[in-house]
Amino acid sequence: IGKVGKVMLIDDSNAVNNRNQNLLETVKSIDKVLKFDNTREAIDFLKNPARKLPQLIFLDIEMPDKDGFDFLKEYIELEKVSESEYWPVVVIVSDHLDFENFTKSKNYKSYGVVDHIKKPMDMEDIKSILEEHLNGNEEY
Repeated sequence: IGKVGKVMLIDDSNAVNNRNQNLLETVKSIDKVLKFDNTREAIDFLKNPARKLPQLIFLDIEMPDKDGFDFLKEYIELEKVSESEYWPVVVIVSDHLDFENFTKSKNYKSYGVVDHIKKPMDMEDIKSILEEHLNGNEEY
């Protein structure tokens, strides 16, 4: 696998973010892991014109204030997103794969929502996502 570049974690649970960051940082092809505990900070970070979009975003759907779908609505409005190539977004749907959220997320498929995984994610989830969506196949 070539370099993945930046991976963004967005989850209101600091414990989940830290666990996921630790897992992702063991993957040699990932350059940098950015973590945010709310969607507002993540959008503000992405709005900076000097910053490139991450290649992979792990997004919690169920969060207080602005949830994952609020993030997706703002994300697809970013000028750099509309001008970019395809950038995958992986949706992490809390502790369960809720049918309503799964169905709602299909509306964002053309904007990069490519997969749903259940928390907590593990190395098998990461490996599967990298292989399927970023054409990777390295040793983990």
